[in-house]
Amino acid sequence: MTLVFDSWDDVVAFACTLPEVEMLSFYGTPCPKLNGKALASPGREPGSFAVMCKPDEKEILLETVPGTFWQTPHYEGWHALLVRFGSDDPERVANVIRRAWWDRAKKAQRQAFGVADDRADPRPASQMPAGVLDIWFGQIDADIAFVDCSRAGR
Repeated sequence: MTLVFDSWDDVVAFACTLPEVEMLSFYGTPCPKLNGKALASPGREPGSFAVMCKPDEKEILLETVPGTFWQTPHYEGWHALLVRFGSDDPERVANVIRRAWWDRAKKAQRQAFGVADDRADPRPASQMPAGVLDIWFGQIDADIAFVDCSRAGR
């Protein structure tokens, strides 16, 4: 499957390939959800969609890939960031959507997704040992894997 995120339909099509995702209302708009929690939404800005993410990961994405990930004052302080359609790195966008799925998944869902218990680490990315995110998603960009993981909590 060639990844492309040129439209909201592309985002929905990808998100719906993830286990147990269903389209349900989110602020009055059908959006992909897992366990009743949104993964992404069309957002309020033309040419972009919003994806849910943890604040530490949001900060890193905003700093390292401002051409793809951005925010307006409306999204400041919220656990989501904007993603421009047509990113030249669709795998990175896919990984952020996968991470949104992971963050909303129950333990059994994570296991069914193919991740063993010992890797189902509930700590935020900034507190995980180096390489844990690489194990989860196979290939994560060096900027995101950097997250100071090797020094966190030590």
